[in-house]
Amino acid sequence: MGQATVIVTYKITPEGLEVDIEKLKKALQKFKPQKLEIEPIAFGLNAIKMVKVLPEIEGEADKLAAEIEKLPGVQTVDIIEMTRGL
Repeated sequence: MGQATVIVTYKITPEGLEVDIEKLKKALQKFKPQKLEIEPIAFGLNAIKMVKVLPEIEGEADKLAAEIEKLPGVQTVDIIEMTRGL
């Protein structure tokens, strides 16, 4: 049997309205997510929800969040859901 996995949903909030959300979404492709979707927040500001399957290793989800935060235009990265994979 293979290694256990977790399914992590991140909410990536851009620095502001001036950030090109489509460009940011494209930059997130390098992390090979299972799903990316734009989610309206308020007043024209959008966030991106990203779903990624990771190995169940302590700190792995936080490590990826830190890598995402390094992208230009990213203000915050929050883990909004984490469930065990099958």
